[in-house]
Amino acid sequence: MIQASELRIGNKFSKFNQETGTWQLITIGVKDIECAVDFPKVFAAFYEPIKLSPYYLEKLGFEYDEGMESYDLFIAQSGLLSIASDNSFFIGHDHVECGFAGGNKALVKYLHQLQNIYRDLSGTELDVPERL
Repeated sequence: MIQASELRIGNKFSKFNQETGTWQLITIGVKDIECAVDFPKVFAAFYEPIKLSPYYLEKLGFEYDEGMESYDLFIAQSGLLSIASDNSFFIGHDHVECGFAGGNKALVKYLHQLQNIYRDLSGTELDVPERL
């Protein structure tokens, strides 16, 4: 279950529309976060995080690196953000030789997590197309 503390205004999520019976891409706002805080079971029933996939990563500007088997995006302020096939991620500068850390890996499985990481590293929003 997604915790309210993971959410930030501007995160992208899927929300079930009861009128149409379909899931729709939405941008999280104040009322959505209030729902997650006050009614976590309702939030869990009607909101779904968007699972990252190679398709989404490429849509967001990441490029596949066959040698590292990762999707990479250069962030000017922070260096290279790499996401491996096991959803572990690495942040480093492209002029430093490095790899993915073993042991306790931090994972990024969902779009909202990637948005939050990107915002923390760059100070700007990740450009997410309205239609993914």
